[in-house]
Amino acid sequence: RRIMAGGSFLANFDYMDDGDGESVTEVGGVTDALYNPHVGEFYTLSQSHVKAWSANTGSVFKVLSDISRSEITACCLAENGRKLFLGDSAGRVAAHSVHNGALLSEFEPHAKDISCLEVWPGTNKIFSASWDGALKLQIDDRARKPYTKAEFNHHKDGVTCLACSAPLMLLATGGTDTQVCIYDLKSLKLEHSLARMQHVISSLDFLEKRCLLAVADLGGFVSLWRTRPHPDRWQQVYHFSNLPSMGDASLRLTLDRGPAVALHALKFEPQVGRESEQLRLFTADAKGGLRCWDLSRLCERRGIVEVNLAQLFKSKHGMASPRPAVGADIAAAAEEGAAGADAGEAQAGAMPPDAGDAAATFCTGMDEERAAQEPRQKPIVGSTVRSALRAPAATAASAAAAAGAQEGD
Repeated sequence: RRIMAGGSFLANFDYMDDGDGESVTEVGGVTDALYNPHVGEFYTLSQSHVKAWSANTGSVFKVLSDISRSEITACCLAENGRKLFLGDSAGRVAAHSVHNGALLSEFEPHAKDISCLEVWPGTNKIFSASWDGALKLQIDDRARKPYTKAEFNHHKDGVTCLACSAPLMLLATGGTDTQVCIYDLKSLKLEHSLARMQHVISSLDFLEKRCLLAVADLGGFVSLWRTRPHPDRWQQVYHFSNLPSMGDASLRLTLDRGPAVALHALKFEPQVGRESEQLRLFTADAKGGLRCWDLSRLCERRGIVEVNLAQLFKSKHGMASPRPAVGADIAAAAEEGAAGADAGEAQAGAMPPDAGDAAATFCTGMDEERAAQEPRQKPIVGSTVRSALRAPAATAASAAAAAGAQEGD
């Protein structure tokens, strides 16, 4: 690029980037990169400026310099591709125009650096998280100043990644405290916590049609978990490690290839408009490796199929409320409870002590903790049933005695 200045003479100035001609995207390092499918553009963010790249030519055609007062630490695009949400090292979150970088709105700030941002699809809401573990749901309303709808502090340390699923009404967050927190977007409360991880969580992604949540960590492991409304929700389905590559990927080597490579990102292949039954998962690791994992055979063996979310939600929440139990109902319930307890003891005695695979063993502690938190219903024993059956008779006898006493008077 060349700039010409004219006065009493003409001067030509050649524009040189910070890299002095180096063939790199950003000399200072790239904080994040985004793709805008609406206009076919890539955006790279570094320090306090944003560069726009053409997807057709691969060249830079726009630079938004000093768009942020502090160093940019997180970013995301609006669903319509017209807004660019930026978070900086001072804890500020702001919305800028993609075309000229103009400041459109500024949200409630965090106390620490912004670690990640995520848009709630189909709404005007945005999630912002910081390195002190705080998570905020903020409303981007045109009619008034943006405000905070809810705030969560369930992480003991910084939040590293976010994943929002509108069909499942769930938000998943991972942190440096090695746990995954899952929130219900309808009630805006903590739904569940996966606290049995061993490494820092680096990336999350939902696959709504199969009720799956994929979790990647810095230890190089990928784990697949069931989510609601599936009956086996919050149970681990499978996990595998990102082992280093040994030459040709077609060679199935069984030699020890060293420790797994840390993962920084993962993403399910979009399933919109696809008729193929193949299920692919993409991962990016710390050594610059980009891999595609075919999960089709795994899904076939484990019975991971596409489900009808509306039907599952209806079967879970559409049950009629039970009527109060009286008289014979209590006795029948007691007999059924006793028979069920005997059958349960017999079945438990027949099961081997080490039943289940490694994936189920991984979740045992979590399931026990969840079971301990759930309220337990007090069993109906024989004395309770006899008291309930005798209560009407005792009440009638008391009434007859009172009537007789009144006639005698």
